[in-house]
Amino acid sequence: MLRIYFKYDRSLLTGLCQCAYRSLLRFLREVVGLKNGVPGVVIAIHTFGEYPHKFHPHLHAIVTDGLFRDTGTFYVMRQTDLKPLEVLFRAEVFKFLKKEGKITDELIRKLMAWRHSGFSIDNGVRIKRIDVSKYQPKKVPSLTWCECIKKIWKDDPLICPECQSEMRILSFLSEGPIIHKILKHLGLWDEETARDPPPKTESPEIVWTPVSEVGWEYPDQPDIVG
Repeated sequence: MLRIYFKYDRSLLTGLCQCAYRSLLRFLREVVGLKNGVPGVVIAIHTFGEYPHKFHPHLHAIVTDGLFRDTGTFYVMRQTDLKPLEVLFRAEVFKFLKKEGKITDELIRKLMAWRHSGFSIDNGVRIKRIDVSKYQPKKVPSLTWCECIKKIWKDDPLICPECQSEMRILSFLSEGPIIHKILKHLGLWDEETARDPPPKTESPEIVWTPVSEVGWEYPDQPDIVG
């Protein structure tokens, strides 16, 4: 019943992820007993399941089985039932959709009365510990000058302005006299006449006046208790 809202308003899927994170955060803090702990969470959105023609919004998440403190210490969660997490997630989704104006209190009461909530959580897949001490990530190639121009100016410098065909680079010119000769031949070089530097002017004398001498008082200094 709720899937239709996410189908025709895909921006709600971001809110669905936020509902999942808030539910996980509250659940883990209650189970671990660490009020300021923070979990590690990666969430991916899927909108299909076993039947591709049916819209089925759901989330896949990689979640640490515990919480981190600011110091980096990790506290492992004990084995516990996930039913409370399911209830939390359902409540967060209902509250979110009501805030967005999609559902009403009356519809929420009807959905709460269902025997099967329509929400489910599974943590059957566990990731084995991986040694990443020797992991070397692949180097991402930097953008070429052409790609940079297209990204910033939204214009492809290799497209001919006359025929709109892609041009081929023959060579790069870096010597000033040759560039000057070519541009001057094409009428694209603007000759600039030399000019004298601007006349020197005398700077006005700057006089420093203490604040207290113009009628302002210095603020009182707080007492320092050692």
